[in-house]
Order: sequence, then C-alpha cells, then structure tokens
Amino acid sequence: MLDLASGAAGIPRAQTEAWRAAFVDWLGGLNRSNASVLWWAYTSTAKNMLSSPLGDACFGTLVLDHLLASTSATRVFVTGAQPAQMAAVRARLGGSQWRVTGPGSDAPLVEPVLRLLWQFSRILMLWCTRRLRPAEEDSAEAVLFTYADPAFRDGPDAFFGSLAQRLAARVPPVQARHVAFIQSGYLETLPKLARAKPGRYEPLFGGLRLSDLLWGLETSLRAWWRAGRYEAGLLGPIPATPLLRAALRWDLGRGGYFYNVLVYRAARRLLSRWRPSWLLYPYENKALEKMLLLAAREAVPACRIVGYQHTSVTRRHATLLFAQGESEVTPMPDRIVTVGEVTRRYLETHGRYPAGIFVTGCALRQQRGAPLGRRANANGPPRLLLALSSSRRELVEALEICRRALEHHPGFELGVRPHPEFPLSLLPAALRDWVDRSARDFSGSALASNLEWCDVVAYVSSTVALEALGRGRPVINLAISDALDPDPVLDPVEFHRTADSPAALAAALHEIAALDSDEFERRRGRALDYVERYLREPTDDALEAFLPA
Repeated sequence: MLDLASGAAGIPRAQTEAWRAAFVDWLGGLNRSNASVLWWAYTSTAKNMLSSPLGDACFGTLVLDHLLASTSATRVFVTGAQPAQMAAVRARLGGSQWRVTGPGSDAPLVEPVLRLLWQFSRILMLWCTRRLRPAEEDSAEAVLFTYADPAFRDGPDAFFGSLAQRLAARVPPVQARHVAFIQSGYLETLPKLARAKPGRYEPLFGGLRLSDLLWGLETSLRAWWRAGRYEAGLLGPIPATPLLRAALRWDLGRGGYFYNVLVYRAARRLLSRWRPSWLLYPYENKALEKMLLLAAREAVPACRIVGYQHTSVTRRHATLLFAQGESEVTPMPDRIVTVGEVTRRYLETHGRYPAGIFVTGCALRQQRGAPLGRRANANGPPRLLLALSSSRRELVEALEICRRALEHHPGFELGVRPHPEFPLSLLPAALRDWVDRSARDFSGSALASNLEWCDVVAYVSSTVALEALGRGRPVINLAISDALDPDPVLDPVEFHRTADSPAALAAALHEIAALDSDEFERRRGRALDYVERYLREPTDDALEAFLPA
C-alpha cells in the first residue's frame, strides 16, 4: 500500500531534484504556449509549490510511477491520492500488469462556480457599502506595491521596511506611496489602512467600479469553461492533462483566479490615474504579479518597474525558475533587486533569466542584532532551539526527530519555537504531552531572547537559520519528508549541518559542542561573512539599486 499524502518520503533528493527540473520545463512549456491574461491569472501557472496543489500532485504521481517501476507487486492500493492523480496513473499504465486502486472521480465541477459567486458577492458587498474607496490624490512619483492582512500595523512596511521614508529623505527626495493588496480579512484590514499615516497606504481595489467586478466574474466563468479543455502533454512518463485541469479548476474555486483578474483591472485604473514614473513590488514571480505588470505596461508604458527579491531562496522555490525561452513571454520587471549576492548568484546560475536583469541590493525587512558570543555558562548540556515555519507536517515531523534524539541520545536541552500559524496545539496528543514534559515552549516569545538562550538552532525551512547564523549561532537543518530541499542556506557553511535522523541530529549537536574555542570562532566568523553576503545591510549605497535608472 502506498500513501501519496506522505509526499516523496524515501525518494533520494537527487531524484526529486530531477523531477523539479522536469516540472519546471513541462509547466514552462505550457506557459510559453498559452501566454495571455486569461492564462497568467491561474495561480498554478507560477509553479509555486505552496500556493497551488499542482506541484504536489505532480510529485505524488511521479512517486507512484517510480514505485511501480521498482516493485514486483501486481496490485497496488493507493491512499491519499486525488482523483486527477489516479486518472493520470491509469492513463500511464494502460493495459500493463499492475492494478492500481484509488479514488475514481473528480469533485463536482460546479464547486468552483459556487465559490466564484461567493467571492464576487463578498467584493460586491464591500463596493456597495462604500468600504472600497478610490484614492483621493491623482499623482505619485513612485508606487510601492505591498500586501496587507489583519496583522497590519502602521510602521515599517512588511516587505519594504522604511524604504519609503529613506527615499523621502534623499536629496533630491523621492516621494513614494504604498498600494496594498489585501490578502485576507477585508473588514478588519481596511480600517487599519485608513488609520495609517494619511496618504501612506491605499487599498488596490479602492478604484474598482461595478463594471470591473462584472468583468472579473465573466472572465472567471470563461476560464472555468476553458480549464477543462487545456492539453498538458507528458510530464516525464506521466500523461499530465488530468493534473493540470484539476489544478486550474482549483485555482478558480480556491486559488484566487477572480482576485488575480481584479488586480489587473484595479492596477490599470489606479496607475492610469497616478501615472508614476516608478513601480516597485515584492518579486516572487506569482500569478498576481504578472497581472500587476500587464496592467502597468498598458496603463503607463514609460513607467520603470523594479521587482524586489525580498527574502531567502530555497531549492523548493520552483516559481523562481524558468524553462528555456519562458522568460521571453512572461511579464517581467525591468530590474530585479536581490537581498544580497548569494541569492543573485543562485538565480543567475539556475533561473534562466534575461542577462543583466539582476542588481545586488540589500535586506530591507530582516533585522540583525549584534553577533552573540559562545554562551558563558555553556558548561551544562547543550541547548537546542527548534525553530519551525511552514506547516503542521513540519511541526510534527521535526518534533518527532527531536523527541527520538532526546530519548535515545540524551544529554541536551530542547526549546521549541513554533510558527504562530502552526501552534503546538496542532500536535497529536501524545507528542504534545511529551513537549510539555520534556521541552521549553517559546511560543510567542522574542527570537532575540531565544537565540541568547540556545547554543544551536535546528530548523527545516525557516529563515531563522540565517538570522541565527547572523548572530553567531550554529544551525542544523532537519531533512524531513519534503520532496524538495527547503533549506535557505544555499552554500556549504561550516557552521551549518544537516541531519536526516535522530542519531544524526544528536551527533551534529555533540560535535558542535565539542569544538574548541579557536575552531568555534573561525567557523563563526565565516558564518557571519556568509550571512552578510546573503542579506546585505541597507546602506545608502545599497539603496541606489532600487532607484530607477
């Protein structure tokens, strides 16, 4: 029996990296063939493994095909599979010797339509009650496109920090205004934007008209009709049409297609009114960004567009990679400013970007404190901080590795820093009870104090790894069942270790604890240098990269 919900567990990383390359080439080819406003609004076209189910569906199907190629079994029972995966596998097998059992039919095709109507009615209600209001001013020299949700606070922007204020203080000053796409919680977020410093933030959808909402609904319904007519060819040996069609329908019901087309209309109206000379946005190569860029090119052809690669990069970020020739038909900025040299080098080497598009900038949103020395009272057992980030699965699997390491290889203390969206309450009862008895719970506490407490930081995919290295703390990456490597440390660093088992975790921790002072300081110095190159300090010279040429 195979559980596809477990992802690519047990498959060598070299194999899954080859599958990533095949996935990028396959979907990139579809992007080349179908490039248009209607196509780019599908969230799944961006190759994002986290915002669309397409990547996981493709990898799960490749896992099953890999298993069938290496087993002598004649009957395979599959759990955790989606109907589209089973359709793809059955089309692949044809009349072969295997009999594969799993779900057989898709969810009702009307579900995306019902969800579309609900999304339309929600935005229509905001428009009718005049909660969405157009910006009063009719000009802006520079526009900083950003994102907001109920956690919004007036102060440094979540993506650009204090860039707007620093640009305004230049000689001559550059006046910049933020435009926010509200990701969730309109009723909670809109008043917060309105209470921010006057004129600082405008909701992107404020300029929408009723005709835009009706156009968005009509366009989405046409996309629903077209979703079942796309042909996807082969992904490696897999007939991938069922996988693509299921993902495109998911985009229409749950993945934000309707909002993406509204971004296109709203941005075109707003930018036509303001006519900025410069547009800056967080670059992740998402579907929404492509709609923003298409609108900007139509509304203000002379506007210079700068994408800001604003955070760490991992090998899981397939959305940042292009197939051969794909970037030539993809809406792209004039320039992409990176947070430092490391991410620029990685994307230039692996991404197939147009020559000369990258400029090394700086890290605007990451805060780094002074480097920490080795703990003065480190005579006791080593202290391990587990920092978590991306999912409930990561929370459970990483804690299970730590539990087994502590039970079979005792001799260290454990502190757990869960992500706010994935609290310890999500753990199975037995594992939660163990954490209560055997570890410190750092939920809701400051990272700075957590780093002062610990000797070593363990993580799966968190950018806390870079923050820890930047404060002089060694790190251990826990390799769990992720199909693709989610580690943001892209290069060999002596203060960085990888552990794929409880025994490997315990061994790495005790090896670090045994380093003599000179060797510890040598490795610490190289780690600090690496983070400085990864997340460059926002000096005045570094800010020049953001200014329009």
